[in-house]
Amino acid sequence: MPVLQSKLDGVHHDLKVAIEKTGMSLQNMERNLNGVMQTIVPLSCGTAVVEVRLVPKASATSTTASFQPGVVKPSPAPSAPTTPPVSYALNRSLVSVHDLWKAWSVGLNGGPGVSILEEKYGTKWCNSDERRFFNRRRRGITLVKEISAQLADSGVSDDITAVQLTVDALEAARKSQKKSLNWMSNNPEVIIGLARSALRIDAPTVPTGQPNV
Repeated sequence: MPVLQSKLDGVHHDLKVAIEKTGMSLQNMERNLNGVMQTIVPLSCGTAVVEVRLVPKASATSTTASFQPGVVKPSPAPSAPTTPPVSYALNRSLVSVHDLWKAWSVGLNGGPGVSILEEKYGTKWCNSDERRFFNRRRRGITLVKEISAQLADSGVSDDITAVQLTVDALEAARKSQKKSLNWMSNNPEVIIGLARSALRIDAPTVPTGQPNV
């Protein structure tokens, strides 16, 4: 019996030691859990304070900022697309200088003005066939620009009025000759002379690079 009692006392002691160790482990776990909760609760409520230290070259400064979870800075707006339309076809049915200038400046039938396409996309807004056709029509646009600029410089009118007067004068000259826009573009010296005479400005000068066909 004394031997059995001694073994039981030993088992009792071992259990007591194990229980004490388990209790200490549980206390440590509880303290750690409390520490974690003290960090999580302010974050979830949006009341946490984060200290940010900025250290420049020679000195250190600190600042404290409120941390607001869920607040995201908006991304910068995407830049305007620069991809040109697949292809823009010019109107082949134009017959007047008024329509030609309107197609260039503001566009026809809800389409964009060719000047806008040129400024935004360069030569990429049309294919090679359209570019050749546009280059022929562009000679008429050049006439409007050059004559209206000289008219405005002479002090007769402002830029907008000068353009309108020039378009009217060129259209009247074209009609008087009973010619097409293509003929006008290829024979600028005749149309310029008539238009300048009507506008009472200096003698005409054929625009540089314009062929006399």
